[in-house]
Amino acid sequence: MTNYGFIGTGTIGKMLIERFLDEGILNHDNLRASNSEETNRDIIANSDIVYLCVKPQDLKEVYPDLRDSLEGKLLITTIVAVESNSYYQNLGDIELIRIIPSITNRIKGTILFNSGKFVKPTNKLKVCSDLSKIARVYDVPEEDLDDYTHLASCSPAIISEFMRQYLQSIGRLDDTKGREILFDALSGTADLLKQYEFNVIDQVCTKQGISRVGVNFVSQRFPVQELSNELLARMNYIKKEFGGAK
Repeated sequence: MTNYGFIGTGTIGKMLIERFLDEGILNHDNLRASNSEETNRDIIANSDIVYLCVKPQDLKEVYPDLRDSLEGKLLITTIVAVESNSYYQNLGDIELIRIIPSITNRIKGTILFNSGKFVKPTNKLKVCSDLSKIARVYDVPEEDLDDYTHLASCSPAIISEFMRQYLQSIGRLDDTKGREILFDALSGTADLLKQYEFNVIDQVCTKQGISRVGVNFVSQRFPVQELSNELLARMNYIKKEFGGAK
């Protein structure tokens, strides 16, 4: 039996635990988590696979517990932007896998995956097998991980906020009915995008139609590049501020 430990049980840690419990990967005999009375070192000592689900700013506090405790263990980190070399510098030549989960993993969604250079092939296969039960797993080169994180992990909240403001801007509507109609439109659009990709735009828009006005506004005036630049700047800040500290 594989024993699992979770350090950090906030939004991401709790979600992963719940989904793994749903799929039978975890049970109360093979799970230890940091919301219990056990210390981090106790959790690590009694686990084969350790999920590190803390915030980047908490890494300094956790590193002392991880240091010299990971021999024969596999560390899986969910922390965005902090690269593998930072972990190697702080913890030595450990078996390390980086994953980027998403809130969409509550129903399926995407998990980005990058296996470190010291990971045994059997451990990589084991983790991929576990994760594939709760998400679609995409193996991504580490140099591209930040860019794909925009799409996989950041986009649900950004799209939700855009839709919330879009709904509010339309005027006096029955709030419940408006949400139902918008959510149905989003669900249908996602299905159409999977089938037709961005050809959906021209299938919806006539040359002088109302939808075309909206598409032109987004393509010509909405600051999409500025948004991407802001996200990248935040990731670079995390790398610089938290990625090298011992």
